[in-house]
Amino acid sequence: MEIDKNNPEHIFVFGSNTEGRHGKGAALYARQNHGAKYGQASGLQGNSYAIITKDLNVGRRSISLSNIGNQLVDLKYFASQNTHLTFFITKIGTNNAGYTNKEIKWLMDKIEWPENCVLPDW
Repeated sequence: MEIDKNNPEHIFVFGSNTEGRHGKGAALYARQNHGAKYGQASGLQGNSYAIITKDLNVGRRSISLSNIGNQLVDLKYFASQNTHLTFFITKIGTNNAGYTNKEIKWLMDKIEWPENCVLPDW
């Protein structure tokens, strides 16, 4: 299944920063195509969902993997309560936030995702 940016039930999940300045990478794409709100750092916004992966005041690898993992668990719970939505999860934190695919995949693999979550192709 592929995401349809015109389908309001398709939610684009992306990595954000603490300020909600969606100016690069997947965050910029989310703002331009999926209703991400400039200034909102996390949660549901338009047909997107933000996970904080970087503190702009500190830089790369500034949000701990444990914190990111906790936010992924929050997303899992939110998705399980909103089964009418499909969540397309990107490789959050692997570009501007500085984590490796292996590190983020390890976090995602620890979670038992509901059927309405589509994980990235690694």
